[in-house]
Amino acid sequence: MYLICKKSVNLATFLEKLCHNEIKEFFNNSEISIMSLEEQAREQLAKHRHHDEHLHETMLTRASDESDRAEGAGEQARELLAETRHHDDHLHETMLTRAADGQ
Repeated sequence: MYLICKKSVNLATFLEKLCHNEIKEFFNNSEISIMSLEEQAREQLAKHRHHDEHLHETMLTRASDESDRAEGAGEQARELLAETRHHDDHLHETMLTRAADGQ
């Protein structure tokens, strides 16, 4: 009977330790999972922030490029207008010269 009681106590102690270890392992894994989730959240926030910065830089670059193109187009328009005026003045002088020669 003593042997049966002793084995029962040993079995109960064994089961208690086993449960304690499983509970401890569960909480350790939970802590790891929580830490892992926090790390994943930090990584996602960093990726999102990097993406936002990239979009902002792209928008600034495009705005600068468009501004440069607009300035270039304005300068081209002024040059073309000056050429057109010069051509019109030349035509006007030619017509006046021909009219004077024809009289």
